Amino acid sequence: MFPQVNAAANWVSENIVLPRRLVEQKKRCVAMLAREVRQKQQLLEDQHSLLTKYSESEHYRHYGDLLVANLYQIKQGSRFAEIEDWQTSQLVRIELDPAKTPAAVAQRYFNLYKKAQRGIAEVEKRIKILADELTWLREQLWLAETAEHEADLLPDLIKSAAESDRHPNNKSSKRPNKSANKKEDKSARGGRKRVDFTPVLEIDGCRYYAGRNARQNDSLTFQLARRGDYWFHANDVPGAHVILRKAEGEVSETDLHRGAQLAAWFSFARNSSKVPVDCADVAHVKRIPGGGPGRVSYTHQKTLLADPSAAAALLSESNKAA
Repeated sequence: MFPQVNAAANWVSENIVLPRRLVEQKKRCVAMLAREVRQKQQLLEDQHSLLTKYSESEHYRHYGDLLVANLYQIKQGSRFAEIEDWQTSQLVRIELDPAKTPAAVAQRYFNLYKKAQRGIAEVEKRIKILADELTWLREQLWLAETAEHEADLLPDLIKSAAESDRHPNNKSSKRPNKSANKKEDKSARGGRKRVDFTPVLEIDGCRYYAGRNARQNDSLTFQLARRGDYWFHANDVPGAHVILRKAEGEVSETDLHRGAQLAAWFSFARNSSKVPVDCADVAHVKRIPGGGPGRVSYTHQKTLLADPSAAAALLSESNKAA
């Protein structure tokens, strides 16, 4: 029995209403992000196919060379020419345009080759952008899947997921528009209310912090952290930003390895035995211009191999001590 009605209401809210709401919100967010990941994967696959097509364009230049070297024996108006290939000593059948001179046809093949080469550069840029976006989306998906509290889910993500559920055929409801992303980017730079972080671990004069979603990652790295703090992230897998701050003295290798272990634990690879984790001074971590919150680039990093289970043991001991 509860001594007061308010106590009973609070118990119901904390043990029934909020957990159910979290499950429902996670389900919506995960479904929406999974769709986003599939769509981005398809776009990336399409670009790789296009890159393969462009990369197979060397024969255009070779056809042009063969035609130029044999103009004297090609009759204008022919539909094709059979020319001995000096590379293979075999006859090559090259399609011609009867309405054009052999020289003009050769130039067309050269132009096709040049166009393909320009296309390769453009497609490679798009592949890099799409791959970065896919990495970020996968991280958001993992963070949503592992969210333990409603606060771990981004409010705008919850809103977008709810809109997506109400309008499943409306593509615009599935992702924020560009203007929304710009507003998000501006607010991340300084207009956002400061997030209060509690260390996930305090040991040997070090405090370790971990983000629980993209916005927390952004705030942790660019608001809380300062020059001299260390930033950690599991290499090439979704995960949290982890920050190490030491009040006094030099940061030791043991301190750094603990940070790497925590980053491995708070990542998609937490069930692996060894996880590569990148570590860098926060001064060398930068936002990606135009990217979503928590998207960063970094330099001057070193990679540590970390055992996630070691972090689990550290966190368990810390909780017991508390």
